[in-house]
Amino acid sequence: MMSTFIQKRYIDVHIKKLMKSDPAYCRANDPISVVTDAFKGGAVGALLVNNDVDELVGIVTEDDVTNKVILSKEVTLSDPVAKIMTPEPETLRANASVARAIYFYAKGKYRHLPIVHAKSFADGILSVRDIVSYIFQSTTHAKLDPEESATAKILTTPLHSLSIPMPLFFDEDAPLKDVVKELSSSMRKAVLTRSNEKQLSGIFTERDIVTKFPDGGKSYLEQPIAQFVTREPQTVAESETLLSAFELMSARGIRHIPVVDRDDKVTGILSVHELMNIVGDAIVKDIEVAQ
Repeated sequence: MMSTFIQKRYIDVHIKKLMKSDPAYCRANDPISVVTDAFKGGAVGALLVNNDVDELVGIVTEDDVTNKVILSKEVTLSDPVAKIMTPEPETLRANASVARAIYFYAKGKYRHLPIVHAKSFADGILSVRDIVSYIFQSTTHAKLDPEESATAKILTTPLHSLSIPMPLFFDEDAPLKDVVKELSSSMRKAVLTRSNEKQLSGIFTERDIVTKFPDGGKSYLEQPIAQFVTREPQTVAESETLLSAFELMSARGIRHIPVVDRDDKVTGILSVHELMNIVGDAIVKDIEVAQ
């Protein structure tokens, strides 16, 4: 029998409640500079791409800018968006359940999904952060019984009992191009910097690439990373639960948080996407067990 916790929060709720109904758009023939300009404010992490009759033909994300523009000698900001977009992206209908969206994100490793009312016309967009925020909000005042579901159990688990990825550190004098190469070639979306005393000194994320540089970063690639990091980043103790980490990241509006032990030594880095993977897998497990 499916738990009330899972049924009420994830099966009975449609993603229409969560999605952004006024997503940012661009045209496939727009210059890529339209995308980088949209990303600069930090509020937009993906743009839906339409053709001239407003049919959805693709999606372009921060990943695309990092992986296909910054380090490329062939692609410039004057090239069309079609050159870097992901064509024919996976989509969901607005009446799909939150559980279905979680399944898509957990299994497909997506960060943004267009929400459509017909095959080629989008109503909105749903990001992994929207899902994570909903999970957090729906559990904040809930009485979680670890024996009731895998979801409740994982949310009440201390971080030191989870497989949190270790971060990659760079010295502060490392050139920006080395950091961008790492973010582009791996699954990492953030790196940490250390001072001469080998202490945590800052954090640099993929979002920094698209928000801090007027030309997408190309003319800054030889500059030391120290000029661009966020200093004294927020951390979370490894003794805290996953739900507590949710709360802290949500309250601070951050997507990556270093995990530290009692001596403030970094033992991992937790991202919104990693949170989605961990909690999403638990929710999927609860649903599969109940069926």
